[in-house]
Amino acid sequence: MKNETNNTFYACPYCKEEYANPVDLAHCILSCEEKKKKEEEQKKAEKLAAEEDARYQEVVEAKDNYLNLLKAYIDDYGTITIKNDYSKWEPIFGSKPWHWWF
Repeated sequence: MKNETNNTFYACPYCKEEYANPVDLAHCILSCEEKKKKEEEQKKAEKLAAEEDARYQEVVEAKDNYLNLLKAYIDDYGTITIKNDYSKWEPIFGSKPWHWWF
């Protein structure tokens, strides 16, 4: 595209399309910036979803590992014996014994 008055062209820094006047260039820049912003937001959302899925898998694996360890403990010792000293189990089960179990 040639500018007939002074042969000056304005190129969009995003899409490299050339314009004969700065007004058309400004419209293109705004449009390209909006597209870029939407693409970045979409990539960020996709990354966050992937991270969430990965973290969820970590939690599931930790839960499975915990349950396997607890089962092995019960298999070896017959039960989780609290006796008179609940303090060693408190960090695992909380201050109220078995409050989350039921």
